[in-house]
Amino acid sequence: MSVFAESEINNNKYRPDIEGLRAIAVCSVVAFHIGISGFSGGFIGVDIFFVISGYLISRIIFDEVATKNSFDFKKFYSRRIRRILPSLAIVIIVTGIVSYFVMLPPDQNQFGREVRSVATINSNLYFMERSFDYFDSDLRLMLHTWSLSVEEQFYLVWPLTVLGIFRFNKLTNCHLIVYSVISLIFLSFSYCLWNSFHDEQRAFYLTQSRAWEFAVGAFVAVLNVRKIQNSLVAVIFSGSGIGLLFFSIAFLNENMVFPGYIALLPVVGTALCLLGGSLNDNNFFSRKILAVPIVVFIGKLSYGFYLWHWPILALGRYYGGNRSVVRDFLLGGIVSFILAFISFKYLENPVRLRKYSYFANDRITLRSGGYLLLILWITGNISMFLPEHIPWIGQKSILKIKSDVMPHLADCDVPQEGIPLPSWKRCLIGQTTGPVKIMALGDSHTGHIAPLYDKLAKMYHVAVLMREFDGCPPFADVVPVGTNQVRFWCTNSANAVQQELPMLAKSGLSAVFMDIKWNLYAKGIPKSVGLIAAGNHDTPYAENNFSDFGLMKDVNQQSSLQLMAKSLDRLSEFLQQHDLKLIFVLPEPEMPKSVPECIASYGLDKCNISRQSVMEQGRVYRDILQKTAHSHSNVRIWDPLNEFCNNVTCFATDRNGFPRFADNNHITATMARSMSADFNDIFLWSIK
Repeated sequence: MSVFAESEINNNKYRPDIEGLRAIAVCSVVAFHIGISGFSGGFIGVDIFFVISGYLISRIIFDEVATKNSFDFKKFYSRRIRRILPSLAIVIIVTGIVSYFVMLPPDQNQFGREVRSVATINSNLYFMERSFDYFDSDLRLMLHTWSLSVEEQFYLVWPLTVLGIFRFNKLTNCHLIVYSVISLIFLSFSYCLWNSFHDEQRAFYLTQSRAWEFAVGAFVAVLNVRKIQNSLVAVIFSGSGIGLLFFSIAFLNENMVFPGYIALLPVVGTALCLLGGSLNDNNFFSRKILAVPIVVFIGKLSYGFYLWHWPILALGRYYGGNRSVVRDFLLGGIVSFILAFISFKYLENPVRLRKYSYFANDRITLRSGGYLLLILWITGNISMFLPEHIPWIGQKSILKIKSDVMPHLADCDVPQEGIPLPSWKRCLIGQTTGPVKIMALGDSHTGHIAPLYDKLAKMYHVAVLMREFDGCPPFADVVPVGTNQVRFWCTNSANAVQQELPMLAKSGLSAVFMDIKWNLYAKGIPKSVGLIAAGNHDTPYAENNFSDFGLMKDVNQQSSLQLMAKSLDRLSEFLQQHDLKLIFVLPEPEMPKSVPECIASYGLDKCNISRQSVMEQGRVYRDILQKTAHSHSNVRIWDPLNEFCNNVTCFATDRNGFPRFADNNHITATMARSMSADFNDIFLWSIK
């Protein structure tokens, strides 16, 4: 997103109504991110900015190329640097400093990687490739910079494209540029639609999927309409445009397919406002709504407001552990706006007017831009590596708790594709020289309870084979989907495990312990993870995207629970055929906040949760597990709930005040080992 204090052409063409459009755009985005009621479609503010940018930049390019049959790239890109980079650099550097005192080293490492992607103008690709959902990524401090990368990537291509079209045609006011803009709109919008229904991440983040929005602005610019005295037509255009924008902000929502067809509403609405203002910028809507002084003022601060609001919101949520409309309004609304005003007055405007020597002319500006990108790259690397080696002293107690885990098994990581499985000899815990009697099967919850298995296995001189795959339930006949992914690798791994079980049973394996985050896989999409049946011959869909949106859109909690029940029933029967026992290990309570950070910020008593709430967390899957155990004599359930809770409360710490959790749902190794007495009978039954 680029937001300029003045029109990019000259002062006599300055359009205060465009500042008003920027104000609408930035306020809607900020309100949506804060969670203010009535702004469910506020995310379309970015689409408004794209159209505005396409309009303004194209006016510059068309005017210069048409009159001179050439284009001053040095002037163009130096102007972009002055508008964008100084403010962006300040925001990132300040965010990096604050994050050192707020975020833990692993999260600062992630922030550093995001900053490096900003420095290389590809943060949109960075977030797309990692399947970060824009609507569900509260703690990604640089997530909002995806739009900057999209815009800058467009700027790298568009001036050269326009220049080539004009020179190819060898005419000044040629129709070829009009046809080219229309073709770009058609091709990019078609590509956007296809991706919207097949891979929403690519539709959302890719420049190719968003280019049509810039091109719509370019189309308004290439029309080169003349001013008219009768403002009725302008009123109709501007009024209709504002109506479409307000409707989009109020009634669109994140559960809709987006961008998709619905992106036409804000894009066409913005174009109509721009066209109405071009026809007569003194029309009622342009003058009385978009050009009101306070609205224009907000529009002038919109770039800084956009830059500041998101990292401040994310840091507040990181520290606070959740969303809070009051806190988020204070931070993302008021504090961010104040910082935007300060940065505009002392940085954006002076740099635009070339008052600082580092931006005095185009040549120096280009050089300073290169230095700023290098500084951002260095800032990213510092954030990645410094906190890990020199953490802030205030975080040491938290880091100590989070390090209370079982040592990682070398060479036992499952490949990204889920296969081939690592050699079982590299994945043993307990008495590793003893007989392999148990397989621990599941996701990261299997890993955090492993110290319990390890303690008892050593006591009874047996080995436990770890088959842990984070984020994956061990279901061989269903595929987890959600967060814009089809997790085919999960089913690959589960099938491979099922294929090795008969051999292990013949070698002495007697039981399987299954511990997963049960309720994660039974919520349904789009905001969480659900289950679908595997493809033909138990082969899941072999791509990391939504290959068939028509199938995915019907995934819900009910269908996921049904598939889970059938899959567990088939697994129980399979194990029974091979004389193997199955123990379902129910998860610990899921706390409202990450416990180490909660205790450090709020104290012991503020981090507990009611037992009733915990029971509600597990209601959807407990019935399924109990029915499965009732139907199969080889299945039992172990519920650790009483280890955490009395009749009323589930406690975040033990009696000595030591945290039981490393985050909000994974327990510490110390807590896992402390439950050995309660688990002992189940363990003995499993190895007989």
